[in-house]
Amino acid sequence: MPRRTSPGVQSAIEYIIGGINSGKFTKIHHLPPIKTLSSDAKVSITTMCKATQRLKEQGVLEGLPSQRIRVCVDRFDPEECVQYQEQSNEIPSKEESQYAWKRVREQIRKDILNGVYPPGDPFPSHKEIKNRYNVAFLTLKKSLDSLCAEGVIVPCKRTFMVPPLFSGKSNVRIVFFTMVEGPVEFNTTGEFIRYFEVECKKAGIQYDVVKYFLDDGELRFEDATHVFSDYSDDDNTLGYLVPVKAPDAGWDSVLRTLGHFKKPIAILDDIGGWKLNPLIPSVNAQIFCSRVSSHPARKMARYLYGLGHRKIAYISPFHASAWSQNRLKGFVDVYDSADNGSEVVPFVFNNPPLIHEFYSDEACRRAGYDSLLAFYNEWKKGKPKEFLRLTDFNFLDFIPNELFSRGELHMRTGELFEKAAKNSDITAWVCANDEIALAALHYCEEKGIEVPGQVSVVGFDDRYDSVKRGLTSYNFNDAAIFHSMIRYLLNRRTFPAKPSRRPVEIEGMIMERLTSGVARR
Repeated sequence: MPRRTSPGVQSAIEYIIGGINSGKFTKIHHLPPIKTLSSDAKVSITTMCKATQRLKEQGVLEGLPSQRIRVCVDRFDPEECVQYQEQSNEIPSKEESQYAWKRVREQIRKDILNGVYPPGDPFPSHKEIKNRYNVAFLTLKKSLDSLCAEGVIVPCKRTFMVPPLFSGKSNVRIVFFTMVEGPVEFNTTGEFIRYFEVECKKAGIQYDVVKYFLDDGELRFEDATHVFSDYSDDDNTLGYLVPVKAPDAGWDSVLRTLGHFKKPIAILDDIGGWKLNPLIPSVNAQIFCSRVSSHPARKMARYLYGLGHRKIAYISPFHASAWSQNRLKGFVDVYDSADNGSEVVPFVFNNPPLIHEFYSDEACRRAGYDSLLAFYNEWKKGKPKEFLRLTDFNFLDFIPNELFSRGELHMRTGELFEKAAKNSDITAWVCANDEIALAALHYCEEKGIEVPGQVSVVGFDDRYDSVKRGLTSYNFNDAAIFHSMIRYLLNRRTFPAKPSRRPVEIEGMIMERLTSGVARR
């Protein structure tokens, strides 16, 4: 009869899993020797050997008996760590085999959503895939056959592929809903629409963009031709894509309206921790996220920890926003778990976020915008309307909502840089996004602080100007996010039968460049 894993082996497994999740043991890097591991975990060498063998069977670790053991995963959920059974002959039990193929199946499913396997392209050879997931051939075959049976992948030559997104119908469309705040749209909306349009073109389907706004508390919609109060649906609409970009901005009203049509809805949480209102009935919706969770921060924290940075600064003037708080939490979780004096020092503003997409009264008051606007209104008298079209945009939109607000933001952020620079023990500055990170690089140049010699600087977003400056940044893989959202609307087989309350999180990547390096000694 098989017997349950001993408490000692389970304790050793939990020690290794805890080290992986905290960043102490990082992907691709080798674990310490078995003797050191057993001493740190306070178990015998034999017990630690059994624990590492169990984790090899799960694909968490890899390495032959004569080799150093290496970590294969970024993170492992302890709740998914089943209690392994032992037999005297050390043959994996039925429960172990079942868990292995299901784990690999779900990892392949996740990699499909992350864009690892592009639609229409054949998978690598079975040997390459087997090595990637570190499993036996029969385990891999069972995983692939299961995905094939679900319709997630299809046979292709001597391997498989993810079928291209195609609706199979003509004259069908997806509708993209975006919010308009007064006269000013959110800046990132244009970027989101661009990804949306590209993915719709690839899928061979039409698309519409519908804007909405609140007019004295009443929900109103606007398309390319007119403004209207009641949104109507037709049979050609396959579903809706809705990015949620600000709290308390009428999203409940929009979803309540769309919920009546019984079509799938893909929601992008761009706030952080946004949840469906349980009072809204019959909403067939799935939430997606990437930018706003704590996972990207944990990944960056492990990267910096691996470079030897034990005391880092987190710099954010947006800390009233949930996404900034989540980002800090991710760093704190990893560094607190390291348990060796590591520390994350926050330098943040908790006041309402001074984001340049929004009209900033404080910035305009400081810049004397009213007097500038009065001068402009006097100046433009008698000028041709065609000539004033661009100047009106600059004076009424760009100057107050971009130029002044950004100037206010950089001025306030400079105070945070000053405080961080005074702490000589800090070896890395983690900035809330790339705009702040680029401002940090400019500050360091002015103050003669060498990057990365004296301090490493990293950001989030991986903007084009970050590439030009050589900034190490986190790329959120936006193309994969929108591909996955449209896949949810067109081909639900990649997802669970019922929408999950937990958001689908798309994996991003760290783009390592010139501004990060090994911590100074």
